[in-house]
Amino acid sequence: MTSMTAGLRAVRDSLGAAAFREQLWGTTGFVPPTQPPPPTPPSPSPPLAGGPALSTPLLATVIAVPVGLCLAVMVLLVVIITHLRRNAKLQRSLLGHVLPPAAGDKATLVITDVQGSSKLWEALPSGVMEASMQVHDEGVRKLALDSSGYEWATEGDSFLLCFFTPQAAVAFATQLQGLLNLLASKPRSWLEAPSPKRDSGSTSAMMKSANEFVSMARPDAPSLGQGSVGWQRLCDLYREVEVEEPGALTVLAGLRVRVGMHTGLTADEVLFQRRMGAKSIAYGGAALVLAKALQ
Repeated sequence: MTSMTAGLRAVRDSLGAAAFREQLWGTTGFVPPTQPPPPTPPSPSPPLAGGPALSTPLLATVIAVPVGLCLAVMVLLVVIITHLRRNAKLQRSLLGHVLPPAAGDKATLVITDVQGSSKLWEALPSGVMEASMQVHDEGVRKLALDSSGYEWATEGDSFLLCFFTPQAAVAFATQLQGLLNLLASKPRSWLEAPSPKRDSGSTSAMMKSANEFVSMARPDAPSLGQGSVGWQRLCDLYREVEVEEPGALTVLAGLRVRVGMHTGLTADEVLFQRRMGAKSIAYGGAALVLAKALQ
């Protein structure tokens, strides 16, 4: 065996490794396996028919549009958050509506009522009363909104309101009396009425003056000054009336609105109601009875 191996090696060395291998395979009938061809590299896909390549300006637009949308969404979120924080300080919802005050020792119920309204409707022309009540209703709502007052019901010409603090309720009531004094300087038919009365002027002028007063009555508006009709002016008017002629000067005129207040609400006096599928807040119990009793 050793001598055979040595002989084969000698033949290989004399013929060469490649020739010896071919001769050996031919003698033995051995067929070597074929090697698979190397894989061909993938050819680049041809561009879509009719589809132009992205140019630099188009590529910039494709990138800029999503980035711009993201920035716009971020700015919108900042605006919404700022608006929510501002409304939270003013006790307002996202849409600007006054939120209902919760139970607490500062929550204050306010009930307004036009004194002798039934007699006034009978004694005065309907146009005068309609204009006066329109100014009254709009003024009450605007002044209540300025003081974050929540209107939870009306009963005829009476407004049922709730404020977060007694200070806000008193500010509303004071500004309302100033509005009524301004209103009293308008229709002359008040002078002929058997109850709170006075003066002349058109309905449109009365509405304009009342709206101007409401805008001036906001907390951020300048002071009305000494010339306005207020408590000090009322005292001066009383001093100007002579004892011998008590009817020489009309001191009080126009609509008289009684305002009853009660501060402090317990949890069982805050009522949850459902109207037409929507929840609403109302107030009742002893607090409502006391507020109405003070009218």
